[in-house]
Amino acid sequence: MNPISKLIACALFLSSTVALSQNAYYDAFYLQSQSTTDRSGEIRIRVNAENIRSLEEVFRRYGLTGDYSSDEELYNAMSDLLNKEENPLISFKSYGQSNFSDRSISGVSEKAKSIGASVSGFNVSTVADGLAKFLVKRAKQELTMAFFEKFKEDLENYAELKILFPQTFDLLEVIGEEIYNFSGYLNMLREAFQFDLQNLIPHLKQLINEENMAAYLKTNPTVDFILGNALLIADDLQNGVHPGDMLTNISNENLNYSTVRNLSPSLQVMNLISQSLTSKQADQYWISSDSLQLLFRNETTMKVYLGLIYQLGKNITFENKRDQSYKLGTYLMALSENYNEYIPALSAYIKKINQQTEIVDRNLKTINRLNEMVGQKSGYADHYAFYTSVIDMVGLTVSISQVQAIAKEAYFDLAKFDQFIEIARQMGNLYLDVQEKNYFGAVMSLSVILDKTIPKQKEKLDEAVVEIQRWTNLVNIYEDNDLTVVIDNIRRFAEEQDQSAEIDELLNALTILSATVNGNNREAVKKIMETIKGRIANRSGQLDRKILERYTVLLKKIMKYGNLASSIAKAENSDEVEKIIETIALPAGSASIKKKTDFSVGLNAYVGLSPGYEYSGDTEEWAVIFGVHTPVGIAFNWGKNKNENEEGVKAKHVSNSLFLSVIDVTAFSVLRFNDSETSELPEVSLSNIFAPGLYYVRGVAKLPVSWGIGGQLGPQLRTIESTTITTGDGVTFSGKFFIAVDIPIINFYSKSK
Repeated sequence: MNPISKLIACALFLSSTVALSQNAYYDAFYLQSQSTTDRSGEIRIRVNAENIRSLEEVFRRYGLTGDYSSDEELYNAMSDLLNKEENPLISFKSYGQSNFSDRSISGVSEKAKSIGASVSGFNVSTVADGLAKFLVKRAKQELTMAFFEKFKEDLENYAELKILFPQTFDLLEVIGEEIYNFSGYLNMLREAFQFDLQNLIPHLKQLINEENMAAYLKTNPTVDFILGNALLIADDLQNGVHPGDMLTNISNENLNYSTVRNLSPSLQVMNLISQSLTSKQADQYWISSDSLQLLFRNETTMKVYLGLIYQLGKNITFENKRDQSYKLGTYLMALSENYNEYIPALSAYIKKINQQTEIVDRNLKTINRLNEMVGQKSGYADHYAFYTSVIDMVGLTVSISQVQAIAKEAYFDLAKFDQFIEIARQMGNLYLDVQEKNYFGAVMSLSVILDKTIPKQKEKLDEAVVEIQRWTNLVNIYEDNDLTVVIDNIRRFAEEQDQSAEIDELLNALTILSATVNGNNREAVKKIMETIKGRIANRSGQLDRKILERYTVLLKKIMKYGNLASSIAKAENSDEVEKIIETIALPAGSASIKKKTDFSVGLNAYVGLSPGYEYSGDTEEWAVIFGVHTPVGIAFNWGKNKNENEEGVKAKHVSNSLFLSVIDVTAFSVLRFNDSETSELPEVSLSNIFAPGLYYVRGVAKLPVSWGIGGQLGPQLRTIESTTITTGDGVTFSGKFFIAVDIPIINFYSKSK
């Protein structure tokens, strides 16, 4: 067997554990890995102090008996065994650092020569294809191990991720250093992801109390309100709380809330009307619209009803536009004096609430009826209709702003309330997707919720500042009508971001000035606009930039790991889980050895992509090339710690390598990336894949990825199809740059730091 044949054979199934295998097939590969071929073609097994006891375990399965106190005695016994059996193929030769005598057993070396010369017993296509399969599979394994190591690292570094995926974190902690054996935990991993995704809503409730989030919410009470109440709705419904009781919970939760102006009293009035219209019938929560009409038809009955509302809610207090209090009781007193003027708007408000509660009741009845029927079950559409009707009901809270007498006195923060309803709808999508096990949708809804309530908050403020500045710069050239439109836009920006009395005064002054715009007061208009811009800019500056930046990064990680979790949670078995991981995972593994040692030498392969410039002897021309690159050869590696002189900084290990390529199995790798099943392959020779070359290779920190630059001759083999191969007859030379997965196959020597 010639040296190239041996090199390929060694690359196939080598590991330090194959010596423990239980059949001749694996034992043969192990013995082959310990062998060399001399100039005469005779195969000789290397025996030294390091491998002799492993060889003993193998030979005891093939006739070796007895106990041997010294390595010399053991060596002689194994040598005698082969002589006794007159083995025609295997000779013994010890060399290197050992205490054994140099001796060999003469065998039928002519037969060995014949095998090495003709390669008739050693199919090059099969071996090269086997090597390609091994490299493709190992590349995927290296990437997968690195992905889970990175996932575990992110879980440790981001408390938010740990809160969202607690079961997964616990499992990865248990696996610990055995992450390389992740395949044994695939079913457990699937169950962990399923648990975490099923509990996204309670986990999100925990998240808003996490240190970073709590600090952010403390300075952003509006976001605190939006997230807290949207979660309350979803959580109540997930726990089977009736929407009517849920509305009471929201009202009670916000009794003293004042950041979104007049939201709390609006919720209290909405809940007061809702509770006043509850039904005595067992199968529905609220009275029907027909029943409500009976109330409206009789003026006396209606006045008595409103009198009772007065008794219950007279002290519900709104904040008027002069920062003074305005009680519901005051409004109802005015209504009693101007009944015919005030009652239409109030009746319309009550009717809206009743019509929507009727829809909620109807949707809930549909779900209950379907679930009570044999062989029937409510589906996504039924639950979606129900939840949407609940959010629409909550959305009617602000409809009290359409009751003119109240709207005349009180200011309603419509923009912020719309934002709350938007997030509440997304929270509903999250709830429904979890219920239906639509985990991809659940992860997307979670990301949208966090994105709109954290990073987007600052973006909106900054956009407002830029826009107001642009308008301010153009004040002197605006037509009067244009300036009026601009002031209306500024009012919208300011009301969305700052509802203080000072802003109200500024906006009122701006409106007055805009009504009489002339050359004298345009500067006054600019001054007020500048003041408003400064207020909003100051609001933006109060936000914690570190938290905003953290969540910008975190949201990408939630999408990345959430999509992986969703795919795995839906998998039927561990085989599906492994395939899913292969499609998602990105790069560490054995490639780290060369980065963490001073110097090492080993058999190495690289599987990746490579642009280059190639000279073809067939055409005698140079051409640009790009494609998969899979060289195999000897690597001389020097490890390096990038942060050796930096205290307190986690080390980032890299490597520098001199790589001598010997063969190139790119054609087989391309085939196996596209088709892992084909077994019938055309025959190739060793000369077809021989590709000597020299590369400088740099190993990237934390990843089993390297980039390299250099050049090589060949290979002749260009492509493989089902029954044919394409080769070049002339000599080829290519200069290449590659980025590839780094796959050490055998480590021959290493010197630790």
